[in-house]
Order: sequence, then structure tokens, then C-alpha cells
Amino acid sequence: MRCGTLFQRPDVLGNVDLVMLEKHRGLYVAALIFVAAGQLAQAQERLDQSEQLADDEQAAAEQPKVPVPVIILESEEAVESRQRAQEESAQREKADLAAQQGMNLATEKMADYALFQTALVLVGTIALLWTLLLTRQANRAARDAVSVTREMGEAQTRAYLDFRFLSATYLRGRNGGDGLRISGILHVVGHSPAKYVRSGLWVGDQMHQGEEPPLGMELQQFGTYVAPASVMNDVSVQVPFNTVNFNVGSANQVWCCIFVQWEDIFNKTQTAKYQFALIDTSTGTHLTGAQLQLGCQNNTVGTSSS
Repeated sequence: MRCGTLFQRPDVLGNVDLVMLEKHRGLYVAALIFVAAGQLAQAQERLDQSEQLADDEQAAAEQPKVPVPVIILESEEAVESRQRAQEESAQREKADLAAQQGMNLATEKMADYALFQTALVLVGTIALLWTLLLTRQANRAARDAVSVTREMGEAQTRAYLDFRFLSATYLRGRNGGDGLRISGILHVVGHSPAKYVRSGLWVGDQMHQGEEPPLGMELQQFGTYVAPASVMNDVSVQVPFNTVNFNVGSANQVWCCIFVQWEDIFNKTQTAKYQFALIDTSTGTHLTGAQLQLGCQNNTVGTSSS
């Protein structure tokens, strides 16, 4: 009956367990603390052992290794074979060294030969350039000599013209367009003819500068082909005063300049200039522009070469 009653009152058992648990709680806590302290001590011991093991390994690594002598026992055949191998190796090394030294010596000789060959090529090149320079100078001298010879031959062969004064004529024109005519003799000197002979007259109160006819001067042709050593009589050239800006009433002396041009047999144009001052042959004085007309009328006009 009690058992039935006990099973019918489960809360009575629960209360008993709670009372027992409350009574032994301090013991349980102490047990847990003891177990935790044991585990912590074991972990610290393992950590100390690991650190000690690492220190031992590091110390062993830092300690110098002591060589341990090893004695190898070989047979006589192995020893002889090893010695022969060592001797052959030494001989090969000596042979290789000798070959290397020979190659080095040959390389040095080749370098010396190459340097000597380069020097010879340089000397040969300089000699060739010098020869070319001398050849060029010789060719230039030969050309100059040929040119001088040709010029001398042309000068000796071509025609020369010489003008001789005869008279001066005062020309009366309309509206004051007076002029002057100069007459003379033309000699052809030389060993070849003169072609397309032409001439022109310039008049001024001072000497003409330059060896060529002034710009705008019209040259009058009077001979197409003049044989060498021939004489052309009464060759006349004239010019109006207004074309040369000559002042008839000037008190300055009168200068005349005759230009003669022709082509030689070498088809080169030649020019000759004949310049002279007009004088009064009766007094021997220079004629002025104002005296020119009277002198021409009296036929007392002569020349004085420049």
C-alpha cells in the first residue's frame, strides 16, 4: 500500500533529489575545478615538452658536426682501377689545358695577324686615295694644258680686225637730229677669215668705260665673210647725237668709241674696241662739242688715241 502511495506521489521523489543536489553542490563544483586544473596542468606540461624539444633540435642543429671517419675497404683491383681512372682523368685535364693554351695562343696570333692585316689595308687605302688624288691632279693639269694649248692655237689661228681713222663728217638732220659719221680702213689680220662683221659708233664728252658695246646700241653689218689679210677701205659708221645723249654745245672734248664685232672660225664672238678723242689738226687742241661742226666743215678733224 505504501508503494502504491509512493508511485502515486512522484513529486515527493523530485523534491528529495533536489534536496540532495543542493546539499552536494559545493562538492560537485570542487570536483569540476579539480578536473579543469588537472587538464590545464597536462596542457602546460605538453607545451613545455614541445618547447624543450624544439630547443634541443635547434641546439643540435647549431652544434658543429663532428666528422666520423669512414674506412672503405677496397680490393687491389678496385684500387688499381680507381688509380688508373684518376691518372687518366689527370692526363685528360692536362691535355685539355694544353689544348686550351694552344687555342689561346692561336687566337692571340690570329688577333695579331688581323691587326697587321687591318694596318696593311689602311696603308693600302691611304696609298690608293693618294694615288687617286695625284691622278686627279695630273688629269686636271693635262686638261689645263690642253685648254691652254687650244686657246693658244685658237689665238694664233683666229682673225683680228684693226680699224684706222680717216675722216669725220658732221651730219645735219631735221629738227636738230644731227649726227656724226666716222670713216676709216678695216684690216683683217690673222690666218683665218672673219664672219658677220658689224660695227657701231658711240660719241660722248668723256671716255667710254667697259669693253662691250653699251646696251641698246645697234651694230651695222657690212661684211658677211672677210678673208684673212684683206683690207676694207672706206668703212663708215655713224650715230645720231640724240641716241647717245651727246650735247653738241658742250665745252668738253669729244670722245669717239668704235665697236667692231665678228665671229671667228671657232664660232666664237670677238669684240674689238677703238677709242679716241677728236682734235683740231690745225691747232693740235681737242675739239669740243661746240667746235665739232666747224672742224668737220674745214676738214681739220683728227684723232688722239686714248
